[in-house]
Amino acid sequence: MSKVQEYLKKKRILELGLPKLYVVGSSPKGVKKPVERQVVEIIENISFTGQERLPSDRYKLEDGFPYTVDILRGETSIKEDGYGTGFGDLWGWSFFSSFSKEESEKYYQEELTRVENKYLKQK
Repeated sequence: MSKVQEYLKKKRILELGLPKLYVVGSSPKGVKKPVERQVVEIIENISFTGQERLPSDRYKLEDGFPYTVDILRGETSIKEDGYGTGFGDLWGWSFFSSFSKEESEKYYQEELTRVENKYLKQK
């Protein structure tokens, strides 16, 4: 991306007042500290809980995975889990995303303790 494109992108983000999200990634191998990620676009969305349709917003993020985060309207955070296939404990990864740095730090500490006790002490 050229310097002009970078400048225009930053100017657009400022003009729109787009927020930042703090993302914590975790897996059985460990937990990553919260990373500040810039939202570059917000799209109205619908999420489903069973048959119930709930209004949400999809936040497109710059620079890396996860590329998008869906958060229910009125909520400040979301946790997304990924699972493998087979037998036993199939949890593979989680991403916790929040508008609050403090909430992300708190989740990081709790998740670090959980992963250390359940997965890392077994080795």
